[in-house]
Amino acid sequence: MEQTLNLTINRLPALTWHHLGMNQTSLEQVLAEGEGTLTIETPDGVTQPAQDDLPAIGGGMGPDMDTLVQAAGVPVHHFNVSAGTAASQPVRVRLTYGPEDKKINAFTIHAEAESQVTVLMDYAGEGEGQGLAAIQTKIYAEEGALVRLVQVQRLPKGVTCLNDVGGRCESGAKIEVTHLVLGGHATYQGCQIDLAGHDSALETDIGYLLEAGSKLDMNYNAIHRGKKTTSRIDASGVLKEAAFKLFRGTIDFKHGSAGSVGNEKEDVLLLDDTAINQTIPLILCAEEDVQGNHGATIGKLSEETLAYMAARGIPEETAYELMAKARIHRVCERIPDEATRQLVEQELEGGNDDE
Repeated sequence: MEQTLNLTINRLPALTWHHLGMNQTSLEQVLAEGEGTLTIETPDGVTQPAQDDLPAIGGGMGPDMDTLVQAAGVPVHHFNVSAGTAASQPVRVRLTYGPEDKKINAFTIHAEAESQVTVLMDYAGEGEGQGLAAIQTKIYAEEGALVRLVQVQRLPKGVTCLNDVGGRCESGAKIEVTHLVLGGHATYQGCQIDLAGHDSALETDIGYLLEAGSKLDMNYNAIHRGKKTTSRIDASGVLKEAAFKLFRGTIDFKHGSAGSVGNEKEDVLLLDDTAINQTIPLILCAEEDVQGNHGATIGKLSEETLAYMAARGIPEETAYELMAKARIHRVCERIPDEATRQLVEQELEGGNDDE
């Protein structure tokens, strides 16, 4: 039976002034009718068990995203890497959506002690519809494990995307998340990683290119619980043509996280006066011996930069395009897979790898 839900997502862990309208986002009458079309390639060293009992892991979009997954009743695809194993190649997941599809997919990644795995997810589609693409991924990295998650969103212009990531790191474990948003009409994205064990780490790189009235609403939380944990959240993007972007980035030092360090920064390039940018960095602290840093650079290209390029025969419009792509390229360089980097390059150049 079809069931629509009203969702409250991307809620800040500590609320700010309500009149700013940045504490959370509400979506009404959200419908996911089943699982989206997908293909999966698993390398040697990665299994797909029928079920995998992970500890409770919250996602960056919040519990309403869990409710949406449960209401849809879709299967959860599990990827498991056994202790001491380094997967020979990345896991590759391709999700394809029709213009009016309203689909949801769910995944877990379980890296046992001292194992390593990279998971690449590509979201694509065709047509100009009003569809929904919802994806939830939960990650459990046991002691000393390394998990790299790369998600590339290049959906058609009319599609709404809900992308939820949650993770937990035990002692000495590390999770690396790379997010690229290159398409879609409205993208709601959250990532929450619980650094539960001592010396655990998170690295997050986010790149986005928003055009023609598109929207991006993000919520990233690094929760420091273990001693000497580290986190880095870097976002870099471009807004033009009445695009809207809201970035929430939280570094949360819990009691007991002594010696921990968290850093977050954002670099936003505005290509015209119609774009709207909202950034809210947040540092929460319940521990004395910690270090938290945040910063944001938001604006247009300087007159000096434009004059430098003009002197070399590069017109202003081309200069902005070059600088916009450079921001995405910097994030793309963090992707540990040549094929995926080429896919992003093709997208930026207006190509299509499916042709």
